[in-house]
Amino acid sequence: MYSVCRVTSGITELPQTLAKVEDREIAEQVKQAQASFDVAAATIRQREADLRLAQTNLERSKNLFERSLIPKQTFDDTDARYQAAAAQLDLAKAQYQQAQARLDELKINLANTIIASPVSGFVGKRALDPGAWVTPNSSFISKLARRCRSSGPSETRGSGRSGFAGLHTHGPLGGA
Repeated sequence: MYSVCRVTSGITELPQTLAKVEDREIAEQVKQAQASFDVAAATIRQREADLRLAQTNLERSKNLFERSLIPKQTFDDTDARYQAAAAQLDLAKAQYQQAQARLDELKINLANTIIASPVSGFVGKRALDPGAWVTPNSSFISKLARRCRSSGPSETRGSGRSGFAGLHTHGPLGGA
Protein backbone atom coordinates (compact mmCIF):
# COMPACT_ATOMS: atom_id res chain seq x y z
CA MET A 1 0.00 0.00 0.00
CA TYR A 2 1.11 3.53 -0.69
CA SER A 3 0.09 6.92 0.64
CA VAL A 4 -0.95 9.70 -1.72
CA CYS A 5 0.46 13.03 -0.61
CA ARG A 6 -1.06 15.27 -3.29
CA VAL A 7 -3.98 14.99 -5.71
CA THR A 8 -4.80 17.69 -8.28
CA SER A 9 -8.24 19.05 -9.00
CA GLY A 10 -9.48 21.67 -11.47
CA ILE A 11 -8.15 22.53 -14.90
CA THR A 12 -4.89 20.91 -15.96
CA GLU A 13 -2.41 21.77 -18.67
CA LEU A 14 0.29 19.62 -20.19
CA PRO A 15 2.43 18.41 -18.54
CA GLN A 16 0.46 18.40 -15.29
CA THR A 17 1.04 16.33 -12.20
CA LEU A 18 -2.25 14.73 -11.19
CA ALA A 19 -1.07 12.94 -8.08
CA LYS A 20 2.10 12.38 -6.09
CA VAL A 21 2.70 9.28 -4.04
CA GLU A 22 4.63 9.63 -0.79
CA ASP A 23 8.31 9.25 -1.71
CA ARG A 24 10.37 9.91 1.43
CA GLU A 25 11.41 6.27 1.80
CA ILE A 26 12.41 5.92 -1.85
CA ALA A 27 14.26 9.26 -1.75
CA GLU A 28 16.28 7.98 1.22
CA GLN A 29 17.02 4.75 -0.64
CA VAL A 30 18.28 6.83 -3.59
CA LYS A 31 20.66 8.68 -1.23
CA GLN A 32 21.95 5.39 0.15
CA ALA A 33 22.38 3.92 -3.33
CA GLN A 34 24.22 7.07 -4.45
CA ALA A 35 26.62 6.66 -1.52
CA SER A 36 27.19 2.99 -2.45
CA PHE A 37 27.80 4.04 -6.04
CA ASP A 38 30.36 6.63 -4.91
CA VAL A 39 32.12 4.01 -2.75
CA ALA A 40 32.23 1.63 -5.73
CA ALA A 41 33.78 4.36 -7.91
CA ALA A 42 36.43 5.07 -5.26
CA THR A 43 37.14 1.35 -4.93
CA ILE A 44 37.86 1.15 -8.67
CA ARG A 45 40.37 3.98 -8.38
CA GLN A 46 42.04 2.23 -5.45
CA ARG A 47 42.16 -1.12 -7.27
CA GLU A 48 43.61 0.54 -10.39
CA ALA A 49 46.40 2.01 -8.25
CA ASP A 50 46.99 -1.41 -6.66
CA LEU A 51 47.20 -3.00 -10.12
CA ARG A 52 49.68 -0.38 -11.36
CA LEU A 53 51.90 -1.05 -8.34
CA ALA A 54 51.64 -4.81 -8.81
CA GLN A 55 52.52 -4.43 -12.50
CA THR A 56 55.58 -2.33 -11.67
CA ASN A 57 56.69 -4.89 -9.09
CA LEU A 58 56.14 -7.71 -11.58
CA GLU A 59 58.29 -5.97 -14.20
CA ARG A 60 61.05 -5.43 -11.63
CA SER A 61 60.87 -9.03 -10.47
CA LYS A 62 60.96 -10.29 -14.05
CA ASN A 63 64.06 -8.22 -14.76
CA LEU A 64 65.75 -9.47 -11.59
CA PHE A 65 64.72 -13.08 -12.25
CA GLU A 66 66.05 -12.97 -15.81
CA ARG A 67 69.41 -11.85 -14.40
CA SER A 68 69.22 -14.66 -11.79
CA LEU A 69 69.20 -12.16 -8.92
CA ILE A 70 66.02 -13.53 -7.28
CA PRO A 71 64.68 -17.07 -6.98
CA LYS A 72 61.76 -18.32 -9.11
CA GLN A 73 59.56 -18.47 -5.99
CA THR A 74 59.91 -14.71 -5.45
CA PHE A 75 59.04 -14.04 -9.08
CA ASP A 76 56.01 -16.39 -8.85
CA ASP A 77 54.81 -14.63 -5.68
CA THR A 78 55.02 -11.25 -7.41
CA ASP A 79 53.14 -12.63 -10.43
CA ALA A 80 50.43 -14.02 -8.14
CA ARG A 81 50.04 -10.62 -6.45
CA TYR A 82 49.64 -9.04 -9.89
CA GLN A 83 46.96 -11.60 -10.87
CA ALA A 84 45.14 -10.99 -7.57
CA ALA A 85 45.22 -7.22 -8.13
CA ALA A 86 43.76 -7.68 -11.63
CA ALA A 87 40.98 -9.88 -10.20
CA GLN A 88 40.25 -7.30 -7.49
CA LEU A 89 39.90 -4.62 -10.15
CA ASP A 90 37.48 -6.82 -12.11
CA LEU A 91 35.44 -7.36 -8.93
CA ALA A 92 35.38 -3.62 -8.18
CA LYS A 93 34.14 -2.90 -11.72
CA ALA A 94 31.36 -5.48 -11.33
CA GLN A 95 30.34 -3.93 -7.99
CA TYR A 96 30.33 -0.51 -9.64
CA GLN A 97 27.96 -1.74 -12.35
CA GLN A 98 25.76 -3.35 -9.72
CA ALA A 99 25.63 -0.12 -7.71
CA GLN A 100 24.83 1.85 -10.89
CA ALA A 101 21.97 -0.51 -11.76
CA ARG A 102 20.50 -0.24 -8.25
CA LEU A 103 20.77 3.55 -8.32
CA ASP A 104 19.10 3.70 -11.74
CA GLU A 105 16.30 1.42 -10.55
CA LEU A 106 15.63 3.56 -7.48
CA LYS A 107 15.65 6.77 -9.54
CA ILE A 108 13.01 5.22 -11.79
CA ASN A 109 10.95 4.24 -8.75
CA LEU A 110 11.26 7.78 -7.42
CA ALA A 111 10.13 9.25 -10.76
CA ASN A 112 7.20 6.84 -10.75
CA THR A 113 5.78 8.50 -7.64
CA ILE A 114 4.55 11.32 -9.88
CA ILE A 115 1.43 10.58 -11.91
CA ALA A 116 1.08 12.98 -14.84
CA SER A 117 -1.70 13.68 -17.31
CA PRO A 118 -1.07 13.14 -21.01
CA VAL A 119 -3.92 15.51 -21.97
CA SER A 120 -5.08 18.98 -21.00
CA GLY A 121 -8.52 19.12 -19.46
CA PHE A 122 -10.63 19.40 -16.36
CA VAL A 123 -10.41 17.06 -13.39
CA GLY A 124 -14.04 16.11 -12.94
CA LYS A 125 -13.88 13.91 -9.87
CA ARG A 126 -11.23 13.09 -7.34
CA ALA A 127 -11.62 9.66 -5.76
CA LEU A 128 -8.74 10.15 -3.30
CA ASP A 129 -7.68 12.83 -0.88
CA PRO A 130 -4.13 13.55 0.24
CA GLY A 131 -3.07 11.03 2.85
CA ALA A 132 -5.29 8.26 1.48
CA TRP A 133 -3.84 4.77 1.28
CA VAL A 134 -3.87 3.17 -2.13
CA THR A 135 -2.89 -0.10 -3.74
CA PRO A 136 -1.82 -0.74 -7.33
CA ASN A 137 -4.72 -0.17 -9.76
CA SER A 138 -6.60 2.08 -7.32
CA SER A 139 -8.98 4.45 -9.10
CA PHE A 140 -8.05 7.98 -8.11
CA ILE A 141 -9.28 10.54 -10.65
CA SER A 142 -11.74 11.18 -13.46
CA LYS A 143 -10.74 13.75 -16.08
CA LEU A 144 -12.61 15.38 -18.94
CA ALA A 145 -10.26 16.20 -21.78
CA ARG A 146 -10.63 19.48 -23.60
CA ARG A 147 -11.96 19.34 -27.11
CA CYS A 148 -9.69 17.19 -29.22
CA ARG A 149 -9.97 16.32 -32.90
CA SER A 150 -13.14 14.36 -32.20
CA SER A 151 -16.60 15.91 -32.10
CA GLY A 152 -16.61 16.67 -28.37
CA PRO A 153 -14.79 16.34 -25.09
CA SER A 154 -13.68 12.90 -24.09
CA GLU A 155 -13.57 11.48 -20.60
CA THR A 156 -10.60 9.66 -19.15
CA ARG A 157 -10.53 7.94 -15.82
CA GLY A 158 -7.30 7.37 -13.97
CA SER A 159 -7.12 4.10 -12.16
CA GLY A 160 -3.40 3.82 -11.78
CA ARG A 161 -3.29 1.41 -14.71
CA SER A 162 -0.78 2.56 -17.27
CA GLY A 163 -2.43 3.60 -20.50
CA PHE A 164 -6.01 3.17 -19.20
CA ALA A 165 -8.34 5.29 -21.33
CA GLY A 166 -5.49 7.52 -22.45
CA LEU A 167 -4.40 8.58 -18.96
CA HIS A 168 -0.71 7.90 -18.50
CA THR A 169 0.09 6.74 -15.01
CA HIS A 170 3.01 4.74 -13.78
CA GLY A 171 4.81 3.80 -10.65
CA PRO A 172 3.40 2.48 -7.41
CA LEU A 173 -0.20 3.22 -8.31
CA GLY A 174 0.31 1.60 -11.70
CA GLY A 175 1.88 -1.50 -10.26
CA ALA A 176 5.03 -1.02 -12.35
